[in-house]
Amino acid sequence: CMPIVACEGVKDALTLKKFYAYVISTNTSSLGLGKYILANITNKVLLAYDNDSTGKESTYKDKKALNSLGVTVDVLKYDEGFKDASDYLDHPQEFTNLRTQLKKRIKGLIDGVSVFV
Repeated sequence: CMPIVACEGVKDALTLKKFYAYVISTNTSSLGLGKYILANITNKVLLAYDNDSTGKESTYKDKKALNSLGVTVDVLKYDEGFKDASDYLDHPQEFTNLRTQLKKRIKGLIDGVSVFV
């Protein structure tokens, strides 16, 4: 199965979709019952929630919930001062770094190797 990237918002999903085809927007800060749907279609998820307190809390909860369903989860990390993926659009160098990290994390999920600690 190919990994799926889960974002909070549509703009973030469209930003990351420029580099990877399997990106969804949850349109909320938590998967809720969507975790069961994801677990039925993939066993690898990259969470790309917002870099704020709500996003961090949801990342922790959803990672734990998905892991309990047998899904391997990694987390996209944003640079200091960036709230979400769409914040990178006006910053070419950082945008390149985000793209590189996204590709490495996806490859890590596919290969079953933790790329970043």
